[in-house]
Amino acid sequence: MVLTVRQGDKLTQRDIVTRLIAMQYERNDVDFSRGTFRVRGDTIDVFPAEHNELAVRIDLFDDEIESIRAFDIDTQRSLYPVGSVQLLPGR
Repeated sequence: MVLTVRQGDKLTQRDIVTRLIAMQYERNDVDFSRGTFRVRGDTIDVFPAEHNELAVRIDLFDDEIESIRAFDIDTQRSLYPVGSVQLLPGR
């Protein structure tokens, strides 16, 4: 199972969270590590299991993916915009 999200897709926050959990990602707002995700308002941060240093920030607005950005885990700085991303299973 792979989750592909693209800027402009119509997906609710609940849809994305449900798919991530089905893909064995764990919601963890405290210990953000590989294979986890966190939700802050209309933003979902995902730390893909296949990366060590980069995570993906998905910003939603009115059930539409407004933007997708890669960000640095250590500094929490946004690095560059991403038009789409494929997330592989968390474990």
